[in-house]
Amino acid sequence: QERIDQLNQLGFNWEVRPALEQPRVTWQSRFEELKSFHEREGHFDVTQEHNASLHRWVQEQKQRLRQLQKHGQDITKRMGPDRVAALENIGFCKGYEV
Repeated sequence: QERIDQLNQLGFNWEVRPALEQPRVTWQSRFEELKSFHEREGHFDVTQEHNASLHRWVQEQKQRLRQLQKHGQDITKRMGPDRVAALENIGFCKGYEV
């Protein structure tokens, strides 16, 4: 309590705000964005110039799939069987033995 009081005396702002005032994008919304991209473009090669945030997300998914292929698990624990199945259903996992 003493530390809290000291921070209050200094005028510490206790308001919690998301980084850059933007809500965090969910895995499902990025997945839907990728699905739309694939339907429109016919491939999954999202370039950084086309859509930087989707490009980063696609690269993360590829990395997690490679970890599953190599180690039998995703060390981040973010690529569960439901997500693998969703990516497989749209053809994203071709070339990955998961």
